[in-house]
Amino acid sequence: GCIPTKSLLQSGKVIQTIKESETFGIKCGEYKADFSAIMARKNRVVSQLCSGVQRLLAAKKIKVIKGTASILDSRTVQIEQSKEKIISDTIIIASGSSPAKLNIEGAGGPGVMNSDTFLEMKTLPQSVAIVGGGCEFAQILNNLGVQVTILEMEENLIPGTDKEIARALQKSLVNDGIKVFTKAGVKKIEHRKNKNTIVFEHQKKSQKCEAAK
Repeated sequence: GCIPTKSLLQSGKVIQTIKESETFGIKCGEYKADFSAIMARKNRVVSQLCSGVQRLLAAKKIKVIKGTASILDSRTVQIEQSKEKIISDTIIIASGSSPAKLNIEGAGGPGVMNSDTFLEMKTLPQSVAIVGGGCEFAQILNNLGVQVTILEMEENLIPGTDKEIARALQKSLVNDGIKVFTKAGVKKIEHRKNKNTIVFEHQKKSQKCEAAK
């Protein structure tokens, strides 16, 4: 996820530069963001970087096996497809990650995306509510003209970082037109046709937020 999001953020930065071009004495006129072209560029960047990593591995004479592995003991890994056994002094498990499933009523319904499906979008929704402090996704969508609301359960965005930095980030997002609710506990997601209603608790009051996705 880190590479494709940076590609999409860069497209957003270009849009911001065009908007602010007159500050530098350059008149760009009207612009049009081609979302399919933006996503196609993202895919090219990912493909290029993956190919580069493969070439680096080959240059270092690192053997790469694609398949499903089982650990037989503390020194042995077996490849399910070929039955090949690999003996090693050390085994490192680097399995990557997958999107967590939210224990929220309606989280598995239509109109709900995770980070994987977000990066495979074909069209832009008019509005999006983000459960959790997904600041990168919020900035990407906002730059492309989508109405964005962030619902973060913790006191600050990006928990675990310096509070002053988190507050500065939140102020920047709000100034860009993104709605941000911190200490917002999402209770359920209701689905009706093309509209989703997120019910959440904020400042000890039950509130609602509507979004296409």
